[in-house]
Amino acid sequence: MKREQYKSKVAALMGTQAMLRYALGAAVVVNLALIVALFQLAGNTKTVVVPPGIDEPFWITQDNVDRKYIESLGMFLVSLGYNVTPSSIEYQTENFMDWVHPSIHGELRSDMVRLANRIKRENASMYFSPMRVELDRGGEGIPRVAVFGDVTRKVGSRETSRERVAVVMSFTVVGGRVYLTRYNQAEDPNKPFES
Repeated sequence: MKREQYKSKVAALMGTQAMLRYALGAAVVVNLALIVALFQLAGNTKTVVVPPGIDEPFWITQDNVDRKYIESLGMFLVSLGYNVTPSSIEYQTENFMDWVHPSIHGELRSDMVRLANRIKRENASMYFSPMRVELDRGGEGIPRVAVFGDVTRKVGSRETSRERVAVVMSFTVVGGRVYLTRYNQAEDPNKPFES
């Protein structure tokens, strides 16, 4: 009798053991499937951005960005860099520098500090009146953008100069974040992408 109980207990334990092996095998298969799915999704993240006052969304991936977003960002950065007064220049500079890539951060910050000191010393101001935006459609990757318009400079309440300019910017995307890598006034506003 004890032998029969022992055999039935062994058979029950072997059945339980087999069931646990199948469960473990299924768990391993599910985990492997999840790992494969994660590797396929890695790097395919697309962030949809809808800034205030914009009617349509833009997209940004790990290494690329929507051209409409680049146009909008170009206008925004020109506004930060060229619409300044003695009381707003520090704030504008700090916001502008948040967009600058580390590779040009030091050089551009030095230029902005010199401009800020001059504007404060002379009690000057300047503002940019945009006229149009163009993208450089040549090449691969993120296009360069040129924002065309008039820059008016004032000292006190007297206008000292007004000139037509093209501000050229280049960008890069690192980890889904857009950075400014070039920001300068074109030598020839009629051919902004040739300099």
